[in-house]
Amino acid sequence: MFKPLVEAKVAFGQGASKNAKRRMRRAALKSAALNTSASNSLTTSPVGIGPADGPNDGSVLDQPELKLSLSDTPIDQKSEELVHGPEEEQTGWSMTEAKEQKAPMPTPPTTAPNPVVNQPIDDIFQMCQTQRRELLQGPQITIHMGTTTISKISKRFAMAASPILNAHFTSHPTSLTFTIANNYLAPHAVKALLKTWPEHGVNRFQTPDFMVTNTVDDIPILRAAYLLGMQRYTRTMRLRWVKYLKRSLPTYEEIDAVMACSSGEMDPLRWNMVNRLVHLRYTGRIPDGEVFERFVGERPVLRADMERADLFFKNKALKEGGEGA
Repeated sequence: MFKPLVEAKVAFGQGASKNAKRRMRRAALKSAALNTSASNSLTTSPVGIGPADGPNDGSVLDQPELKLSLSDTPIDQKSEELVHGPEEEQTGWSMTEAKEQKAPMPTPPTTAPNPVVNQPIDDIFQMCQTQRRELLQGPQITIHMGTTTISKISKRFAMAASPILNAHFTSHPTSLTFTIANNYLAPHAVKALLKTWPEHGVNRFQTPDFMVTNTVDDIPILRAAYLLGMQRYTRTMRLRWVKYLKRSLPTYEEIDAVMACSSGEMDPLRWNMVNRLVHLRYTGRIPDGEVFERFVGERPVLRADMERADLFFKNKALKEGGEGA
């Protein structure tokens, strides 16, 4: 059996001198003190966080994750958070980065173009592409039609194309608005003449004719062009409709549109249509005669026009018959 380290050292030094024995005793006492301290450290309570009723066998447990709920927060701290909220809102970037960022350069104020335009009446058909592009530059006007508003119309183009608008804006040079009585003109017709057509034509080498759709939407455009003094730009459309009404049987919708958009008793669409209807009725070529007569009877202006046309043709026939006899 092995002897303790201290005893072995004492036995080994029995034959040593007195000073050597004294040094050996001090070393033995120091070694005993170190052994006692190490033994006491192994019997203390465990280090770390563990269950309150867990084993106290000197093992160290892994420290669990510490989760702090609102109920674990002291009352004074909870009330402060609920009243004042967080000190700083999280924005996704630090305040240091925000301070380091340079302030944006101020945007220079944009000045509105001069509303005054010195633009005489001109012929759009005779203008080159560059001249037509210049007409779309400068201030823009807004046309009010009852509850409808048509905006972003070039003032320069409107004054060049329409004598009516030219006279108004020449008399009121700083004005940027023009009002048309409600239901006097169709909004889509005014927009087509003053906005859609010039913006479409500016990309063409030559000014295109006003596009004909061969639908009732064309008829209000012809009225608007006449009353705005722009009938030269819708000549092709007008001739096509006159030719159609002179040779065909219009629909009830087309008859109503022509009468509603008539510019007066001498309107070419109106009188060519009336003459055609009278002739077709006289020759018995209206397929639904009873429906047609009821339709005409419900429209006093159309009925009066057809009565005058009937009288005109009867007198003409009598005159030609008398001359022939």
